[in-house]
Amino acid sequence: MKNNQLYHIEKGTNTVFDKTLEYINNKYNLRFNTISLDYEIKLKESNDWSVLNLNSLLIELTRASIKITPQKLEILIRSDFIKSYNPIKEYFEKLEDWDGNDYIKELTN
Repeated sequence: MKNNQLYHIEKGTNTVFDKTLEYINNKYNLRFNTISLDYEIKLKESNDWSVLNLNSLLIELTRASIKITPQKLEILIRSDFIKSYNPIKEYFEKLEDWDGNDYIKELTN
């Protein structure tokens, strides 16, 4: 969830959304890619992100005895409870600070 408290509710509720979020957050990382406009999913212990298949997730949740409708699952996935991710912004934020050396000028000399 985003760091703001706009849609925050104290823990202790036991709705289908709470059960679903708990299940998903225990097993997966989910994010919304703001560049590709895809929802992405990966297992907690994996580094490989995949495009979320909502139907497959719904089937898994149903098999795990979580009774959520397709509509409610889509509402949950498209909510602020799923973090947004901008891969371009993240790339630039992870770059080391420039060391002051003009490498392009070096190449042209």
